Amino acid sequence: MQSESSRCEEETPSLLWGLDPVFLAFAKLYIRDILDLKESRQVPGVFFYNGHPIKQVDILGTVVGVRERDAFYSYGVDDSTGVINCICWKKLNNTNSSSATAATSTGELSLTSQLKKLQETIAQRLKIEIGDLVQIRGYIRTYREEREIHATTYYKVEDPMCSIQIERMLELPTIYRKVYDQPFNSPALEKEEALSNNPGALDLDSLTCLLSEKAKEFLVENRVQSFYQQELETVESLLSLANQPVVHSTHPGQVDFKNDTTSKAIHSIFKSAIKLLQEKGLVFQKDGDFDNLFYVTREDKELHRKILQIIQEDCQKPNQGHFVGSLTRPPSDSRMAFLKKPSKAFGAVNISDHILKSVSTLHHQPFLLGRIEASFERVLGYLLGYGCDNRILVIPHGGSTHHGSPFTHVT
Repeated sequence: MQSESSRCEEETPSLLWGLDPVFLAFAKLYIRDILDLKESRQVPGVFFYNGHPIKQVDILGTVVGVRERDAFYSYGVDDSTGVINCICWKKLNNTNSSSATAATSTGELSLTSQLKKLQETIAQRLKIEIGDLVQIRGYIRTYREEREIHATTYYKVEDPMCSIQIERMLELPTIYRKVYDQPFNSPALEKEEALSNNPGALDLDSLTCLLSEKAKEFLVENRVQSFYQQELETVESLLSLANQPVVHSTHPGQVDFKNDTTSKAIHSIFKSAIKLLQEKGLVFQKDGDFDNLFYVTREDKELHRKILQIIQEDCQKPNQGHFVGSLTRPPSDSRMAFLKKPSKAFGAVNISDHILKSVSTLHHQPFLLGRIEASFERVLGYLLGYGCDNRILVIPHGGSTHHGSPFTHVT
């Protein structure tokens, strides 16, 4: 049995021991394996079997030796695989104190006599002699380089038909096969090892985010106006990134390191990356077009004109005032917050009403699909000069524009 445990040379970090249910249980091991357990270098009193941290055990065996000391009994227990010394502490005798405090009433005398009989029964069960069958639970300790068990619970087992021993003999091989002989693998530890062995490896979510950023850079640098997903999949730099190995969690307790280069896997990761671009408003789809045709928000002049037209029409309505946008600094990560409530998000003029109405109008446009608010936010930033030269775009009450066409500000 212990030959299998020798396969696990590296100790599991103590921080992860609690993830193994064996650590908090009384492990039912053969005595031979208890004697051969390797003690932890991190925490004294903790031992390892096949990577499983073990500190307390449950044994069943025959007493082959008895030694009495002032405070404890020392029993040698044999389960036919080995003999181990078990330290069983003596219990304090409270019989005298109980008798002294006994009451005189008949009911209480009856209760006291029953308690006394119970104590005598317990004492009889605790009186262990050579040849008795005992079950002992306790912590593993090493004393003078000898392995022993410090019992927390011990008692004599009455088994005239050997049924308990037979049950134990049938139970242990099953537990070994299903639990103890299965190496303890922590998902966190396996993932850390996989990443350390392959520094360039990423998990699937991280790789998807990275591919999304690289796709964004490619679209901006090449001023792509529209594209199909299949076209992105032919870009060599993006394809090589999607082909790199990925750390996969195949099931709890095992982390695999795979390099899935099938067309289906590549198509799936590109689809997820484009979805991230859609959620950020960087690309969008039009109603009636092909399912996998995407438009780049920054380069689509039709969308820019449509949003500008909606804002101008709204400003021309009675009692709508005018629209002034002055973007003097890049918006924060929560720059869409001004869509939720009135605020002076740009300059000194409250434009949230116009924005809310514009977004509402865009929801009814047949040509725009997906994240309307995200796309609107991006276009509004371009119209106001965000990401360009921070110019000021003014749309007064009449709807005309200063500084020329707003699209001259979009690069």
